[in-house]
Amino acid sequence: MRGIVVAVVLGALVAAGCSGDDDDSAAPDSALAAAFERVPASLVDDGAPVTFFDFAASGVERVDPAADTDELSNYLVALSDAGMPRLGVLQGRENVSQLEDVYGFSLATVDVTIDAGFDEEGLLLVGGEFDEAAIDDALESHEAEPERSERGEATLWLWPGEDGALLRDTADGTDPLGEILGRPHRIAVFDDYIASTLSTDLLFTVVDGAPPLSEHETIGPLIDALVSEGAYTGTIAPEPGTTLDVFGPQPREEYEEEIDGMMLAEFAVLGIGMSAPDEMVVVYSHEDDDDAAANEERLETILTEGSDVVTGVKWSETFNSFDVERDGPVVIARLEPQNPLQWIEMVSRRSPLFAYDEEL
Repeated sequence: MRGIVVAVVLGALVAAGCSGDDDDSAAPDSALAAAFERVPASLVDDGAPVTFFDFAASGVERVDPAADTDELSNYLVALSDAGMPRLGVLQGRENVSQLEDVYGFSLATVDVTIDAGFDEEGLLLVGGEFDEAAIDDALESHEAEPERSERGEATLWLWPGEDGALLRDTADGTDPLGEILGRPHRIAVFDDYIASTLSTDLLFTVVDGAPPLSEHETIGPLIDALVSEGAYTGTIAPEPGTTLDVFGPQPREEYEEEIDGMMLAEFAVLGIGMSAPDEMVVVYSHEDDDDAAANEERLETILTEGSDVVTGVKWSETFNSFDVERDGPVVIARLEPQNPLQWIEMVSRRSPLFAYDEEL
């Protein structure tokens, strides 16, 4: 849970710098589903969170690639109103236009982003319609003078310096990504994707291909559910929170009575997102069907009769409506929030709805 908070807040910053039985949303050509097939499963081995944004599926009207700074800024505001975290470095009007000047592509051409992994071993994958010649022109004239090379069908751009080395102060507004990363970038452009990382080895892994996150034993089914539900923004926690994350190190006897019947039993992976401005989707992936069936019943009871064990507010007052169903080892909750950004607030305060009682 601690990592998932970082993913929503910081993952959104880096990403910006760069239902039911409806089979159409889960089709192989879904931008989000296709992008997850490019993300190495190894990135979550240490419990690192994953944050995703599917601009194309958000329902927000796209702006023209030739849009000016005002139009791009308004586009960002509309995405935020639909439930996407405010997109970090591109909040500033100056940086909205700088993205194209520095990297050769516009936010208007981005379809999807996935941010996975921790810090120096993390990956930002950006999918969309890119003009590789324009990217070449921009990076060839970049003041850092990155080195261009090729690997298979990919074009690589490696900033000078060792992996992870601290660069000079870049907070002069000339490099939107540099202000956050402060370390040599490694970028690959291939197959309508741009991969950005601080690790040369990881860049090679992405370009060469590796077992993808979409085929991970427990995260794969959760991704399938999120995509099928039409989630266009959200986060995945490979290591969900527990009562320790909710209550901290205080003795269990001080809160044990409060949580009686009000928290779920253990689940393996958690996914949270928005599938419409008025629908939050929460997906709990379990090790087996029996565990999922037990938690399905618990979740129905918690949402119907229970309260947030931290705030004391009834869940029936927190959400305008809810629906719970199970598909094998996956339990899906569809919740109508009071506002599209409520999921981010709940993640940030480590909501008990996103954690489990390790003693059940």
